[in-house]
Amino acid sequence: MLFSGRGYYNLLWLQKLRNVAENGEAWESLDYRTLPLSKLWSSLSKLSFSFDKESFIAFCEPVDSPEELIQLLMPEESEEKNKVYLLIFELWRRLLPEKESVSIFADELDRKIAAYERYRDDSELLLGLGQVVEILESNTIEGEPGEAVFERLCLYVAHDLESVIYTYIDSALADSPGDSCLLLIEHFMPYVKEKRNLQFLKLKSIPVEFVEEREQLAHYLINSLQEEMSIPLAIALLFYLIDRRDKELFAELFSSVISHVSEEKVLVKLLDVLMAYHGAFGSDEKQNQVHAFLQKHLDKNQKIAISKSSKDRLLSFL
Repeated sequence: MLFSGRGYYNLLWLQKLRNVAENGEAWESLDYRTLPLSKLWSSLSKLSFSFDKESFIAFCEPVDSPEELIQLLMPEESEEKNKVYLLIFELWRRLLPEKESVSIFADELDRKIAAYERYRDDSELLLGLGQVVEILESNTIEGEPGEAVFERLCLYVAHDLESVIYTYIDSALADSPGDSCLLLIEHFMPYVKEKRNLQFLKLKSIPVEFVEEREQLAHYLINSLQEEMSIPLAIALLFYLIDRRDKELFAELFSSVISHVSEEKVLVKLLDVLMAYHGAFGSDEKQNQVHAFLQKHLDKNQKIAISKSSKDRLLSFL
């Protein structure tokens, strides 16, 4: 994946934070925010750049971002240039808060997302997502697809921003569905690539009493999936239809998903869906049949063949 700004180095930092096997060298995944100013200055000096606060700010005056500054200082690509970049990026972040570039904003957004993932406190993340909307709206040129603007911003962010937006709204809907979730869905809809994910969240947010509106959107999503299948979205929608006790739409979508299955793990997941389906409708006999079919393969440590007969067998459980 391509990154701009500090995105790649934040990815390495996140891997270190998550105890994932690290790539890169120690200086690349180092948390420069923990270093005192004196250490930043001395490290720059060792790389042949001697600044103090006043001279650094003066040097930054004609440029708008750390990326422009590093190009001014070191036009040629090198490992040394990358080391200098990380140091001046942190100095810029601390000393020039009034000159927040896209890369500086994205760095802060990565921190907010990481904090949310670790502590589940969404106050800062919600603020960050609101700022994302403002950036997207202010940087959209007339006639330019919103998705292109979003894609440019995502280059600076280590996290999968579209996935973060979906996960956050989905979690917020589960906790306290309301207008704030709908606003986020509407704000991000013009910009994300997989709009159906947000349309599904919108479906989940529609109150039970709005039957016609809910059914229209559910039909739209099913028709869309029949034209262009997304297995993760389809499975999420199947569970939603179980919750809504909608047998007809469930059967229609389940049949479509089965025809697109090409991996055993998806078949196993669909067996889980069927277990939930028959559990919800109190069909113990069917639930036991599904369980026995799955258990037979688990006991014999056999894979479930991706074949017409296997798919037909799953359809027979409906």
